[in-house]
Amino acid sequence: MKRTNENRRSHVFGKTKSWKRTKRHITYDVKDIKDKIDIVKLINAYVDLQQSGSCYQGVCPFHRENHPSFTVYPETRSWYCFGCGEGGDVIDFIRLIEDLDFNQALRKLGKYTSINL
Repeated sequence: MKRTNENRRSHVFGKTKSWKRTKRHITYDVKDIKDKIDIVKLINAYVDLQQSGSCYQGVCPFHRENHPSFTVYPETRSWYCFGCGEGGDVIDFIRLIEDLDFNQALRKLGKYTSINL
């Protein structure tokens, strides 16, 4: 019997409808966590940030440097290092700084924001 994508999903996840509902539910939780966290406050717990205009800058925790090239953008809730090229959102930062996988980082931030996953 030739398996289609629909059959594969049913085989792996059970019913297809529950799989879609679960995926949508997780997406909303991730968005809620990202919206609730003040990225500057969270990153400032790990990196000494100084305001520079509308952004915040500090020394990158992911590589050795003497000059601040690590920039946090509060408007877009993102960060980027011009020295090593790392960047992302709050989940990426916690994942890299704490050496966690995506699910562990999401659970840690969920506890931080009091969102049960």
